[in-house]
Amino acid sequence: MRVSDLGDSLEIGSSNITPLCKRLEKSNLVTRTRSDDDQRVVFIEITDHALNILDKIEEDFNTRMSESSRHDLDQSSKIESGLENLYTYLVDLYHQSIENHHPLI
Repeated sequence: MRVSDLGDSLEIGSSNITPLCKRLEKSNLVTRTRSDDDQRVVFIEITDHALNILDKIEEDFNTRMSESSRHDLDQSSKIESGLENLYTYLVDLYHQSIENHHPLI
């Protein structure tokens, strides 16, 4: 895409988008190429290196989300188990109070 189009889509002025693209190019994240038809037009393209980084970020994110989901599931199971134990305890307590002729309710 043209650098100017990128700046427009990100709402970044040309005085800021050009230095940003130059820094990204130095980091091997994008390539900048001048148009053969009009030397004032510069095209920017994401590099394979940048795509690999994005893939790694996505992988790490998905792994963390999966771990978080497992953690949430573990927490939910513990809460459910705790509530079942509380229910059993309260039912037992109620039955004991009936047997001792001291109803709780």
